[in-house]
This record gives sequence, C-alpha cells and structure tokens, in this order.
Amino acid sequence: MTCIIGCTDGTNVYMAGDECASTGDYSTVIGFSKVFKKCTPCGTEVLIGLRGRLFTVQDDFSVVQHAEPYDAVGCGCWEALAVMYALQYFQIPGQEALPKALAAAAKFNSGVMCGDVVRVFKA
Repeated sequence: MTCIIGCTDGTNVYMAGDECASTGDYSTVIGFSKVFKKCTPCGTEVLIGLRGRLFTVQDDFSVVQHAEPYDAVGCGCWEALAVMYALQYFQIPGQEALPKALAAAAKFNSGVMCGDVVRVFKA
C-alpha cells in the first residue's frame, strides 16, 4: 500500500512518496521515500517524470499523460488527488502542495504513512 504523487510546472517535475510498508494487517514506517531517480517498478502503476512532463504507466503497460499537471498512484491516490485539485484554486505551487496531499492521504487511508520528502526532477 502506498501513495506516490507528482506534479509538473512544465519545466520541473516534483514527486513525493509515503514511507509505509504494510501487509494488510500491519503497517510500519520504513524510513525512506518510495521516490527514486531511476525507474524501479515494484507495483502495478508507476509515475515517471521526464523532461518536465509527468506520465503514469498503468498496470496494463499503457502510458498516460493527464490534462492536469499532477497525478498519483497507490491506495491513497484519491485523497491526494482531491487535495491537489483543491489547492490549485489557492494558487499553491505543486511542490508545496505535495506534502499536504500526502498528509491527507495518510490521515484518511490506513495504507499510507506520511513522509515529507519532495524530490525535484529537472528535465
């Protein structure tokens, strides 16, 4: 279970991930983010930031680039996406909204434990 969220401003891609490892009955903080500079697929969906663009590789290997400048994967994706959607109306930059989105996912989804690491990818 996880929540990985990313956004782009057209030049930079910002990504953040939670620090939860769980078995369904047990959850613990693993002490490191699940955001990597190299693609290391370990689940069914992967976020990829490339040259200022954000893509989702879905479980059927289709590659999607959404109209919105943000996306999320994992069990906490809906909570995180709702926060990103709401915060855009307050003109909060994506890289500042990411920790808030992860915190909401952790608050309302037991499969997510919040980490506050935001890694910046420049294309």
